[in-house]
Amino acid sequence: MNLVESSLKNDSMLASVLVTREERELLSRGLEALLRERSTAFQIASAVARAGGQRELTVQDFNLPDILRLCRSLEQSD
Repeated sequence: MNLVESSLKNDSMLASVLVTREERELLSRGLEALLRERSTAFQIASAVARAGGQRELTVQDFNLPDILRLCRSLEQSD
């Protein structure tokens, strides 16, 4: 189980975790950066896979839906 999977296991509890506004902002910025980097990696890897005739990658391969779900959970806790 990776970090995102273990975090998702508890994402429904995220709203009940008491964090300061500053901590929430830091978490939000970190998740946005992670999403940006993973999205770029997905685009590059997809282009390489297509060029090499390999299987098409999915957003799930890069945990993008999981990161988005964590972002939404954090936003709902505001």
